[in-house]
Amino acid sequence: LCLDAQQNPTDELIEEHCRELLRWWQKKLPLKNQPSNPVAQLLRAGLDESSRYLTEARMELLDPERRKKVDASL
Repeated sequence: LCLDAQQNPTDELIEEHCRELLRWWQKKLPLKNQPSNPVAQLLRAGLDESSRYLTEARMELLDPERRKKVDASL
């Protein structure tokens, strides 16, 4: 999400970064309909799983207990 744990990002900043990343990936989703496109071939797994991983990251960072664990692991 391009956030620095040392700067202790706010919930609003986390939400904003998640929205921007989801928006960026949604622009790439039409590539799924172009299987012969080399870019689509490179991004295929990411295109399929991106929204799930971004949602998981957002949930981890917005839940105070989960966030402490994530911050501690960094």
